[in-house]
Amino acid sequence: MMSKKPEKFKFAFYWAASCGGCEISDEIALDLASEKLANTTKAGADCITTLCPFCFVALDIGQVQLRSKRNETYDIPVLHYSELLALATGISPEELALKTHKIKIDKIIAKLK
Repeated sequence: MMSKKPEKFKFAFYWAASCGGCEISDEIALDLASEKLANTTKAGADCITTLCPFCFVALDIGQVQLRSKRNETYDIPVLHYSELLALATGISPEELALKTHKIKIDKIIAKLK
C-alpha cells in the first residue's frame, strides 16, 4: 500500500524506441540522454523513474556530463523504480543512500512530505 499520494507529482511517459545507448557508445548515450531530458523538461515532469540500471546511470551521471561537455543544464532527479517504491513504503532517503545520486532529489523528497 502506498503511503504517499501519486497526484503530488507530474509524470511524463513516452515510449523510447531505443535503450539508453550505454552499450553502443558514450556519445550516443549522451545524445539519447539529452533528447530524453529535453522532452522530460518540456513535459514538466518532476523526475524520471527507470527500471534499467544502465538508463539510471545514463540519465543521472549523463546530466553532469552534458553540463560539462555540451553546456546543457538539466536538474531532473532520476530514481530507480525500486527506490521510488521504497520511498512510497516509508523507507527513509538516508537508508536508501540517495545522497549518492549526482542530481539531488531533495525536491522530490520535499513533495513526499
